[in-house]
Amino acid sequence: MKKLQKRIADNRKCLFKLRREKMSGQFHDEEQYNMEKAIYEKEVVQCEKRLAELTEEQRKKSDLTELCEQVMDMLDELLDLDFDSFDEMQLILKKLLSEIKVSRDGDIQVVTKFGLSLLEL
Repeated sequence: MKKLQKRIADNRKCLFKLRREKMSGQFHDEEQYNMEKAIYEKEVVQCEKRLAELTEEQRKKSDLTELCEQVMDMLDELLDLDFDSFDEMQLILKKLLSEIKVSRDGDIQVVTKFGLSLLEL
């Protein structure tokens, strides 16, 4: 991500220098100016797009890590549970599960609070 940020900054500096040369009259070839400008601008857009993708990936990984930590905490609570205490067990299960479906055929579907089906686990 830092490399992409540096490339974006470098290309913006080059664009700035190119425009300054154009405005000061040092750059006489309009076609060359437009081509170089387009190349720098395209590079900036591509890098910004990739940077946004990496940022989103990092956010998703962070969210997943946090979710895993929450699940582990809840599983620790479940392991420490005294199954003689029905109320405590019910509380833990309510924290972990959002839905349990049982069909007439005997098929059972368990969905966690995190949207994961027991079959996916």
